Amino acid sequence: MPAILFELIAIVCYIFMRHLSLFKYYFGEVTDKKGSQFVQEKCATVFKDIPMDGRKEQNADEQPDSILVVLRQMWPMALNIFINAVVTFSVFPAIFADVQSSLAPANSLWVKFFVPVGCFLMSSLAGFSGRMSTAFIHIPRGNSLLLPLFIIARGLFIPLIMLCNVSPRKHTTPWFPHDAWFIIFNILFVFSDGYLTTFITSCGPNNFANQNVHEEYQKVKTVG
Repeated sequence: MPAILFELIAIVCYIFMRHLSLFKYYFGEVTDKKGSQFVQEKCATVFKDIPMDGRKEQNADEQPDSILVVLRQMWPMALNIFINAVVTFSVFPAIFADVQSSLAPANSLWVKFFVPVGCFLMSSLAGFSGRMSTAFIHIPRGNSLLLPLFIIARGLFIPLIMLCNVSPRKHTTPWFPHDAWFIIFNILFVFSDGYLTTFITSCGPNNFANQNVHEEYQKVKTVG
């Protein structure tokens, strides 16, 4: 809930920011000389160390495309990110937190730290490694049909994790009760999430040939 609240606040702030004079000046939306001179004087007063003559001049026909145009072109990428997030949050962190150790005796130190270490610490490290690996691994290509297949294939981790030593359970028995199975599934699951999310986001600009659309995409990605 707090994450959704901050997301809404960020969107509202972005919409409000587009109406500020500073934003309009730097993104070429100030067309009249009087308004441009007024903004330049104000910016020169507030931001004394920032040069004001470095802004790229834009003609009327070079204005950035609207956000709706960008959203129409980026919907496949956004859909991939959405499906990937749905698969991830189907089991993380709710199901992950219910996995218990089957090796250590009750009230032992390992049982106490199994969820914080085996679940959340390993997830953080695996997610970070997945994001960093996009600098070296570029498989599949951003516009490849294999990308949504890989995302859907991540759904196989959902039954695998639920068949670990999740407690309480009523109708099934654990197929992978050993702690090592859950840690392995955890690492692969979160690593693939971090890799695919970052890979899709970083490949997004390559799908836009228009430079103006590319700039608008960067704005939308920043808010997202």
